[in-house]
Amino acid sequence: MCEHLRDDYNEFTFPNRVPLYCNPSEPSFDGRERKERKLIDFIQLPQALGWKIEENGDRSLETGSAELDEVTQRWLYFEVLAQVFGHLPDYQWEDFVKKDRYGVDYVNTTKLPEYLEKWLDSEKKSQSTESKRRLIRIQQVLDKARAYVSRYCAVPSRKDKARWEIDDLLALSIMVLGETLTRALNVIQRKLGFRIEGWCSYDLRSHGWGYSKLILQMLDEDEWCAKAIHMLQALLRGNSIGLIYLYSLRSSSSKGPDHCECTATVCKEMDIRRFRTGSELTQYHYCTSTVSDFCSETRYNGRCTTDENFNGNIEGRRLAAIIRKGNIPLFRFHRAKRNLELVEMEQSFDKSYAIFSHVWTDGFGTLNDKNELSRCVLDMFSKMLEKVTIQRSGNKSSIPELFWIDTLAIPVGKEFSAERRRAINQMHHIYTHAKYTIVLDLSLMRVTMGSGYSQPAMKITMCKWMTRLWTLQEAVLSKNLYFCFNDRIYSMTHLEEMFADEDSELHSCIPSLARIYYAGILGDIRQKIHAEFRKHEGWNAQSDFLALVWKAAQWRSTTHPTHETLSLATMLNLDTEFFANPTNLLEGTDEYR
Repeated sequence: MCEHLRDDYNEFTFPNRVPLYCNPSEPSFDGRERKERKLIDFIQLPQALGWKIEENGDRSLETGSAELDEVTQRWLYFEVLAQVFGHLPDYQWEDFVKKDRYGVDYVNTTKLPEYLEKWLDSEKKSQSTESKRRLIRIQQVLDKARAYVSRYCAVPSRKDKARWEIDDLLALSIMVLGETLTRALNVIQRKLGFRIEGWCSYDLRSHGWGYSKLILQMLDEDEWCAKAIHMLQALLRGNSIGLIYLYSLRSSSSKGPDHCECTATVCKEMDIRRFRTGSELTQYHYCTSTVSDFCSETRYNGRCTTDENFNGNIEGRRLAAIIRKGNIPLFRFHRAKRNLELVEMEQSFDKSYAIFSHVWTDGFGTLNDKNELSRCVLDMFSKMLEKVTIQRSGNKSSIPELFWIDTLAIPVGKEFSAERRRAINQMHHIYTHAKYTIVLDLSLMRVTMGSGYSQPAMKITMCKWMTRLWTLQEAVLSKNLYFCFNDRIYSMTHLEEMFADEDSELHSCIPSLARIYYAGILGDIRQKIHAEFRKHEGWNAQSDFLALVWKAAQWRSTTHPTHETLSLATMLNLDTEFFANPTNLLEGTDEYR
């Protein structure tokens, strides 16, 4: 069923096989053997098998004894194959069937990529009126088949029943084949420059054939967050291949948080991983499960044992004094001295620095009334900055890199409410002037990056960082993004350089589906924004940008609804002191996240 994808993506696995329910060679049309199909052949096939299929989905057995599974597979699987490949001289349906060790026939798509390449070659060679007519007919067949499958074989959720009660695995196999052929048709149309208004669409992400109940049940049994499933269903636009691939990646990663109580609209994450420090657990004495790898106390003693580990503290009054002058606080951690240095930067942004963007519930935010981070976290930050510096310049700097993180830089406490509002108002310029931003998300930091483009891109699409509204403006305003995985820190620029090559294959829509994350952070227009900053030291939001922001914000949220306005205003470079009213901003920096 997914064999054509397994060779290219090691983690793409689906163990179940779809039995051969039908005889793909019957019926022969008008008693004649014919390879080149017509649209009428596709429309009339169910009737030839004794079934009447109405446009509204009603179906009834009029003659013969064919079961619905048999008719559906013969019609929406093998007849679709014949409609697409029937003009090829060496096409035979037997290439899509194999026998298992018990002699039982099952459908198999191993040869599908080979057939797709032959199809492309044949269209390139002909480039005739006949070829154009064939492409139009194939699109008609795929559109019609897709309409039946998405309406009557697919389900919106695992609790629903499909109108046609066919085998769930059979339904999924038809969806996978249909999505693959639709993808290939659009690529071929694009390569040939074939476009007739109303017939062609090059938006490859919009051609899902619906979701099978089977894959939705698998996600549910794997304890996926119900809100994440709901969001992914919308983002993937009915594409079952995308959900299967996501499930496969999820199954091979580290065990994630428990989302058993989540709903379609609310994520109620149960597992916030923390470590006890000392005999008593305070709100701020913890190391996250990922940071513990960098903590000497945890490495040698099994856990952090002394309060000395939490000496990354910045006095609020010093922060406030810097901010009142309109300047920006930056930080430098000296590992050898175990010392966190506060550095004042002028409004002219006369210093080079990096930023850490994170999700507060992952453990990188303050949970009390102090601006502080554990030495474990600071040590990890220092090593990350070293790695990126080496990636960017090839050399290790003798002086630790300056950095900015809201946990340390935005003062907390009631007495600093005015300075806090002013600090938030600076964030737009802080992000746009930074050299680069490192993205911290525990779901990424617990898994390896994987190979190629699709694996890391899909993992980014799945991470919690992509669901927070504050991180949207941080992503859009950052010139260069680096994502931190368990085995490496990788530049988004380098990741995107791999997309074109991987997306060139006819048989896989996965790279274009994986690129959902790129659209989710306003990919192409984001580059234009920074080009404008480089040219004119300023930028004005246009209507197309606002439309993309609205679209990207639909699946993101903040802890408090009132902060949605604040985060969007920051991205648009509005005066946020108007929005950051102390009655809306609760005390503690974590509250504005």
